Amino acid sequence: MHLSSTAQYDEAEGTSTKLSFDEALGRALDALPPQPGTGTADEQSHVEVISTRVDVGGIVPRILVVRVRRARMPETFLCRDWEAWHDRTPGGTPTLYVHGVCVVPSAGFTAKLQRKAPQGINPSDLLLELTVTPPPNKQKQERTMIEANYREATPTLYQTVTIIGAGPGSVTLPVRQVF
Repeated sequence: MHLSSTAQYDEAEGTSTKLSFDEALGRALDALPPQPGTGTADEQSHVEVISTRVDVGGIVPRILVVRVRRARMPETFLCRDWEAWHDRTPGGTPTLYVHGVCVVPSAGFTAKLQRKAPQGINPSDLLLELTVTPPPNKQKQERTMIEANYREATPTLYQTVTIIGAGPGSVTLPVRQVF
């Protein structure tokens, strides 16, 4: 059995010395890791066979190999309560702040806002990209709130901030000026 993971798929292969497709497929399905949050391998209806081959030679003269893959279920999150303000208090450095809260499936997630490159065609709208990263190790499924923050020292008077990746599309919010 062989297991590999890519960004979008879990892949596995199973073998049968009897040249039985069902046996090789069963072993490949058993090799797939559990779906996140379920503790069990995904149902067959969500798995596709991507290749079959017969290996000839070696100690066992013929082996049927079946390779399968399953699309990974994306980790879902919801970000809300966005606000943006430009602190232009006299005597300080003008600084733009953006803040939001994300509800994620478990502890260990991180949220990062960063300036999108290149920026759009509207110079009064700052484009930010939101990246929500799952934890490196499986965590107990328990909704958790995390913060997404951005800070930039800038004299530019932005009117709006657009956050890409904060939902199905993007979120545009007004920038409040603080004196």
